[in-house]
Amino acid sequence: ASAPQDEELRGIAEIVSHEQAIWQCSEFLARYPHVKVTVCPNTAVAARTIAESDRTDLAAISSCHCARLYGLKVLKENIQNTDDNFTKFICIARG
Repeated sequence: ASAPQDEELRGIAEIVSHEQAIWQCSEFLARYPHVKVTVCPNTAVAARTIAESDRTDLAAISSCHCARLYGLKVLKENIQNTDDNFTKFICIARG
């Protein structure tokens, strides 16, 4: 069973992001071995991909700024491996 704090990620089948963000969030992603991880050119493209998709099982690792820009819902914040990363990453989804 999933942990209560991860209930908001239920139903996510694929996460898209830039390869560096994926690497920096690898410990978080390892908790979801059933979720496909797809590399895209950058985290802004990842957020735009979600915004333009009709899929409800697709999420992105991107910034809060991108979530606001594209009207996306933040599912989980601070998913990076270490707190001293310069960039903070979050997982966002449509709706």
